[in-house]
Amino acid sequence: MKWLVCVDNSRDSVYTFNEAIQLLNPEKDELFIICLNEILESVLSISHIPTSILADASLEIEKELKRTLVRFGKIAKEKKIQYHLISGKTSHIGESICLFAKNHHIDFIVIGRRSMSGIKRFFTGSTSKYVMENAHCSVIVVKVSDDIKRREEEEEAIKKEERVHRHEFESYNDYEMQENVNKEIHA
Repeated sequence: MKWLVCVDNSRDSVYTFNEAIQLLNPEKDELFIICLNEILESVLSISHIPTSILADASLEIEKELKRTLVRFGKIAKEKKIQYHLISGKTSHIGESICLFAKNHHIDFIVIGRRSMSGIKRFFTGSTSKYVMENAHCSVIVVKVSDDIKRREEEEEAIKKEERVHRHEFESYNDYEMQENVNKEIHA
């Protein structure tokens, strides 16, 4: 079987990817990891941002996408999953995912669903909804619960606080050592 998992650099993508690799059979199945970028020029066509700034931003986004793909590729490699990395620019991400899936005879698409307000979804559209409605194959939509997100945020806050306290402790120890050195020099 061929699986297509759609990723980006969000936390939700990690859950989506993990769901995909739990569902597939690493000995038999093939995994396509796709990371697409919407063409900035089409998104910002009505703005007055100079093209040189758009080009620089587009290049940075492309580099980030490749780093994201490599990170997920390493995980697939560790799990001994046959995988392919796909990146690209498109003016319509959902359409590109469906076209890729059809052209590569994908059996299952695994895609994340972001928590967006109704208004934001109305204006930006929903990639997962588009893929569900237009893909030629089965689509698995992964939604991370708010409880999991909240727990992760709390854990991250605790880790950050621990880092701050550790830094303060190390700074205090450095200060204390410097004071001892100064005492020894003047003694």
